[in-house]
Amino acid sequence: MDSEQALQTFELPSKRAGIARVVALHKRHIADALAVAAAKRRAEAEVGDLMDDGTILAGVSPTTGERMYAAPADTLSKSFNEAVEGAETFKVGALRGFRVPDEAELQVLYENRREGALSGTFEEEHSRDYLTTGWYWSSKLRDEKSAYGMWFSRGTQVDFGKHLKTFVRYVR
Repeated sequence: MDSEQALQTFELPSKRAGIARVVALHKRHIADALAVAAAKRRAEAEVGDLMDDGTILAGVSPTTGERMYAAPADTLSKSFNEAVEGAETFKVGALRGFRVPDEAELQVLYENRREGALSGTFEEEHSRDYLTTGWYWSSKLRDEKSAYGMWFSRGTQVDFGKHLKTFVRYVR
């Protein structure tokens, strides 16, 4: 091997390492730019907008004062305890951290149920099976045997037995 070949052999790994660093740097810049764009979309989102993470902006939580994001669909036929326990493992895509909405948050969901991507996603049908059709759990207990919920076909909040199986719309 002559000296010119030895020099090229020596420079090649350092050139590759330099290129790898440049590529990694560009990937970080692209990821940062995408994160900034997603944050901007989230900040400019309106009630009913579908977010990049699969949730829907449902409004502002009266409880936390922060934006509240809803799962895109109901979870069906859950007793109160199943609904609360189910929030621990519920996810939209890879996103976790959901909970059963409280009474005030449930009211916001009801008021905004016809906005954008929320429209048509809530059970509002009236049926003789009034104990399960169109009812949604809130996280508030009335006593050891009952909890509050909302009947979306009428916009009425009342308490009903925790053993009943009805809908839950998880929020975060």
